[in-house]
Amino acid sequence: MYLLLRLPHYNFDSSLLSLLPEQQQGAMAEARAQAQSHLSRVADKQWLLLVGHSDRQKSVQLAEQVKQTLVSPTWRFIETAAQFQMLNESYWPYRYFLLAESDRQLLNNNPEQLFTQARQRLYSPLGAALYDPVADPLFLFQNYTESLALNQSVKLQDGWPTLFDADTAVYYRLLRYELAQEAFVVAADTNLPSQLASLRSALPSGASLLSSGLIFHAAHGAAQARKEVTVIGAGSLMGVLLVLLLAFGLNLLPMLLPLGAGLLVAFAASLWAFDRVHLITLAFGASLIGVGIDYAVHARMALNHGEPLASLKQPLLLGLLTSVLAYGLQGLMPFPGLRQMALFSCVGLIACWVSVWLWFPQQTKPTVASRGILPLYVCADAWLHFSRAVHWSNRLKAAVFFAAVVSLLFLPGDDGVGQLQTSPPELIQQEQQVSRLLEGPQPGRYFVVTGNDAEQLNMHVTALLQRLSDLAIGNSSYQHWLPALEQQQRDRQLLEGLYQQSDQLHQWYSDLGAEALTAQARAQFSAAAAAMDLTALVATPLGAELQHFVRLQPTPLAIVYIGQPLQQHQLDVLTGNSWVYVDRVRELTGMLASHRVQLLRLLVLALSLLCIATLLFSKKIQPSLFYAPVIAASLALWLVSLCAGGVNLFHCLAVLLVLGVGFDNSLILSLARNAQVAWRGATVSVLTSLLAFGLLAACTTPVLKSFGTVAALGLLLVWLLVPIMATSSDSPLRN
Repeated sequence: MYLLLRLPHYNFDSSLLSLLPEQQQGAMAEARAQAQSHLSRVADKQWLLLVGHSDRQKSVQLAEQVKQTLVSPTWRFIETAAQFQMLNESYWPYRYFLLAESDRQLLNNNPEQLFTQARQRLYSPLGAALYDPVADPLFLFQNYTESLALNQSVKLQDGWPTLFDADTAVYYRLLRYELAQEAFVVAADTNLPSQLASLRSALPSGASLLSSGLIFHAAHGAAQARKEVTVIGAGSLMGVLLVLLLAFGLNLLPMLLPLGAGLLVAFAASLWAFDRVHLITLAFGASLIGVGIDYAVHARMALNHGEPLASLKQPLLLGLLTSVLAYGLQGLMPFPGLRQMALFSCVGLIACWVSVWLWFPQQTKPTVASRGILPLYVCADAWLHFSRAVHWSNRLKAAVFFAAVVSLLFLPGDDGVGQLQTSPPELIQQEQQVSRLLEGPQPGRYFVVTGNDAEQLNMHVTALLQRLSDLAIGNSSYQHWLPALEQQQRDRQLLEGLYQQSDQLHQWYSDLGAEALTAQARAQFSAAAAAMDLTALVATPLGAELQHFVRLQPTPLAIVYIGQPLQQHQLDVLTGNSWVYVDRVRELTGMLASHRVQLLRLLVLALSLLCIATLLFSKKIQPSLFYAPVIAASLALWLVSLCAGGVNLFHCLAVLLVLGVGFDNSLILSLARNAQVAWRGATVSVLTSLLAFGLLAACTTPVLKSFGTVAALGLLLVWLLVPIMATSSDSPLRN
């Protein structure tokens, strides 16, 4: 009973679902992908409420109050109490093939007792009101449906679907709703969370209101993403404006025009390529403020000190290329969200760079810095002076660089799917409590069973269930609601003896004074000659409630949920050609770990090739200038790993940004004519980037927080290490 209460709910919010791959790797079977898509369609519109109170009547009153309050065209209330009638309608045509176990035992051993119980029930008020003397003279069908209800956690009590929590002695009344649209469509504008918060605050002492459903996690994710986009974007912009105002005075418009052009072009390109721009892309794109402004900063610093812009064209171009390559590596990951972020960043940086060279040649008038920026310049000059006194041998620096690169391959990982979970603890706790009360299956672990038709599918499910039973593994499938055909035939034979071969039924009607009904009852028994098979079950009203267990169109597919994680030796026994095991948590963890390792290996290869290319094809750019970004990135990852117990994929993706910004500033410093001017410009550049990425580190979204923590720490280390790593005697930092 109340099967849709057992639908799987997924706790990933709207921001993070976009980070998941569109398709799993080749090992994922087509049936597995179809099952996941099917389960998502079935589950994402459903949501549940449990209204609880220790007083039975009070719980009914509170449930009625909540029902009357939560009225909206966005969703509809589902009368779950009507499922009892639905259950009767579904099984009624097959009633002569279905027997409760107690009735089966009596028909085999003591048929007289069956008639005695029927007589006692007939003359009781409840039994007489539901009695059908022809179609169900001995209450056998009622006994069967009641036996099904006894095995369910939800009972019909006081006109409400009810769960009783024996641990807390609380009566929970169930309210079930269905959204008019998908949860992610509704989540952006729904006021459902605030309505539930108001209802909870108005509940009397001892009452509770539990919620379950994807809509709550999606709404929280959408609200959180909007908030963080606003805070990060506004905070980054204000911080950058303040730094620019202090560094270059009131003439800020020439500085902001390239940045505005970059953001506008990036947004347009993302909208054209992906139809819509995701909130997490905008949140990450806000960090582009701190990177795209670098080109304008260095151009303005050069103009203020009388240096021609042409002297910056080569270093700024090389810096753009390294930054675009760093951001672009994100696009190699099979994550739609990261691809959109990569496109947004790359297009934005290119537009910023082009805008600088179109606009700044016209801006020849120097700007005056504020005295407020002098402490920053004093700090920069002091560190530059200190770094000149530090003399590391070339071999030592090369050894440290080599160790930093190689160490990337040995970073410990922390790839749990918890990093994709942004729902607050109270939502997770409510989901767990509702799942415990409903005794529902674990949505993340199941077998997907296939077959050419309904009959073959049922055979395959039966074979799988037998293996699970042999291993004592708890499971849940549609066969709980579909008795085996062999059992149905045996029940039919038992009833054949009762209706056609025995005089006991005729005597029953004689005792009731209705001998003529004997022929009618036997005629109905003979007319209902078809047992319930899988096709018949799916076609019943009950079949609509079993969508998360089975579907027959367009291709036959069944889901068998299991109640515990499977070990490898169990999987070896359960291997079959007609089913595939799915463990979403394990698969997502493995996928994140695999991409993390692949990214680090690719990064090590790219760094090695970059150094080789620098040695072979350029004498002006020393390989030592790449030491600082690489060492800083590696050190940032190891520090985070020591504090967090390991790094994840999103920590490693942030390293690409650190390298891009670090290479940018290193290249500019390597070709600058005035070391002090270049270093001050680099300091302003790193500070603006730190403002953007530092705010990302303050996010509550785990992905953005991971990104921002490594980026901010890495950028700070870049600023500290760049002057120390300058080794050549003709380096501007040594002059």
